[in-house]
Order: sequence, then C-alpha cells, then structure tokens
Amino acid sequence: MSPKNNSVAVPLRRFLDKTSLPKVVRLVSIDDNGCEQTVIDLILLYKHYTVTRTEADLDGRNIVIPTDYKGWFSLVTERGQIKAVCYPTVQKLVNAQITTFLTLTDIVAYKQNTTRRLDGTKQHYVKTRVPGGQSLKLVAVYKDVNESKNKRMSWPNSQRTEVATHYAECLTDSNQVVYIKLSTTGEFYAVETAVPRDEVRRVYQLEKLLRTFPLPVRVCVIDGNKQQGSMVLEACRTDEVIFACTVDSPPRLLELDVSSLRLLVAPPHKRYSIEEILGSERVLEAFKLCQNRSDEWATEMKLTGQVLKYVKKSPPSSVFDPEYRRVRDSIEEQIYCEISS
Repeated sequence: MSPKNNSVAVPLRRFLDKTSLPKVVRLVSIDDNGCEQTVIDLILLYKHYTVTRTEADLDGRNIVIPTDYKGWFSLVTERGQIKAVCYPTVQKLVNAQITTFLTLTDIVAYKQNTTRRLDGTKQHYVKTRVPGGQSLKLVAVYKDVNESKNKRMSWPNSQRTEVATHYAECLTDSNQVVYIKLSTTGEFYAVETAVPRDEVRRVYQLEKLLRTFPLPVRVCVIDGNKQQGSMVLEACRTDEVIFACTVDSPPRLLELDVSSLRLLVAPPHKRYSIEEILGSERVLEAFKLCQNRSDEWATEMKLTGQVLKYVKKSPPSSVFDPEYRRVRDSIEEQIYCEISS
C-alpha cells in the first residue's frame, strides 16, 4: 500500500471516456482513508468491446460462453447422458433424412478437379480430407458414374441402394462440394432434418440453442472428448469488457469488467519513466500476445474469475478483510482464465 500521491485514479468507465486504447496503466483500489492499494502494477489495456455471453455452471465452476463460441452442444439428462443421436455411417444419416450434420471425425471425400488439355478440358475426382468439427449440408445421393450413368436418387430410393457404390453430395462450411461414400464411418450428429423430428436429438451451436430452448437447460459440449462434463446454462447477459494483458513474465491475458466500481486506473508507477515503459520488451511481448490472441480470445469459453463476484458486493469495511485479501490474490492469478483441456 502506498500513500496518496498526485496521480489521479479514475474508474474504468471514466478512463475509457477520456482516452483510447491500447494503454499501459496500473490497476488500483482506494481505501476509506484515500490510500491506493495496487491490484496489478502494470497492465496493458488492449481492446474495449461489448460481448453477449451465457453464464453456466460446470461441475460447480462458474463459466461464461460467448455467443460466438464455435463449439457444438447437445442436451443431456440429469445423469449426464447425451440426448443427441450419434450416427455411425453416412448411410444412416441418409436413411434418417438428415439434411445437415456435424462430423466429429476426419473423413475421406472426393472433390471435382478440372484438368486443361490441348484437346479440351477433362473433369475427374481427387481424394480430399474433410476435417472433423465442421457441419456439412447433404444435398443429394449419386450412383458411381463408373458403374452406370450418373443418376440422382431420391430420399426413399437411397435407402435401398448398395452402400459401397453410392456417394453423398455434400456442401462444406466453406461452400465446397464434396462427395462422400455412404459406407464412410465416423461420429455424426444431426443438425437439421428433412422431416419434423424431436429437437432434443440434434446438436446446436450456442446462438440457435438459446433460441430453441428456454433457460436454464443442461447441456454438454460435443467435441469427441468422452470425458466432457455437463453444464447448466443459466442466464444470458451483455457485458462491456476490456481485453488486457499483464506486463510481467510470463504475460497473462485478462478480461476486465468495465462496470467494476472497485478497479480503477492510474498512470504507471512513478518509478517507471515513460521511456522505460514504451521501450520495455515486456510491454512489446504483451502487445504482440494481445494482437495474436484477440480474435480467438473473444470466442473462447472461460472460467469466471472471483473479481467479478467481488465487485457485485458491497465494498468491505477494511482493505484488510479476509474476503478482500482472497480476491486480491485471485486477481494476481487471473481475472479470466481459459478452461484447461
């Protein structure tokens, strides 16, 4: 704790109204006697933005999930059993009239390739790989052109075909047309169907999940990790946050709640000259880390840090209260941290 000095500490909200980011500052709190208590000595405030996210409980841990999170969810029972149906082959998807599906496994497919020759162009098919984790739209089923004339088959007829000689024409996330053998095996989940079907048997990305089912709802992430636990999505909220990074070794990425009344900013500590700050290798390291991770960070699922719980409560009567010491220690570890795999 340092005595009050001539540098003025202001709330994060007021600071953002008066300046632009990025900036290197100190995060401090002010006790009842007007003295500053340093929370983080040097931190790079990199980017200010608004994010809509869902609060959830994961085995007793509080987490937040941005609406732009790219993962897929299935509803689960109270015992944690997945309600979405897993289809073992592409043929099963066709039989069930699934029009869009998620593949968790990498699968082999074929794409059309055009070769230019002196006597004209020739079209042929080359093998390609469809990475797991993306959804594919099932457009039609075709018979192998090497056996007979290319024939598009209707949904009912496709159920009576010889599996090994037919291909599903699919459209990938990048709008590339690929052809997949109906005998291809993997882990596939329905995203959309051609006929009305029980909605709890599909998988969803977060935004559509929230439009389909009222909160709270119990779900799990579908990503091939059999140890994935279930979570309860409890509420959806919009927050203003600052993406930041500590200026130490190693640098740590943080996310600060702008509405926090206990966290304030002040100019860097007087023992650091402006030349030292701007020329610091640690500042440059923090800046590069923020540049590289900014977009990815905004869409990641994160554990909620204790600082957000703390600022919602009434300020403690003394900075020496056990609650305040516990929260201050947790801030030093991380305000938001990523869930470890």
